[in-house]
Amino acid sequence: MYADAGDLQMALATIDKAIATDPTEANYYDSKGEFLLRSGDKEEAVKMWMKVESLDPNFTDTHYSWLYEQLVELGILKPMRRKQQTQ
Repeated sequence: MYADAGDLQMALATIDKAIATDPTEANYYDSKGEFLLRSGDKEEAVKMWMKVESLDPNFTDTHYSWLYEQLVELGILKPMRRKQQTQ
């Protein structure tokens, strides 16, 4: 909501509160990394992605991550092999 309105500082403050409430939720770190990358802080965004991976190594198998896609596009991350879906 705040990020869509261009208020990244408020978005970061809100996601920090969510992280404080549940520091094991990988999706919160993914969102924080997205906000950081959008604000130009690549280094901290990468740190957030590393936290996502440490909490949920299969995150990209179950979630779409703009952060991950952008870090790959920027050449910061290598594309991960995703699990093949069984029918």
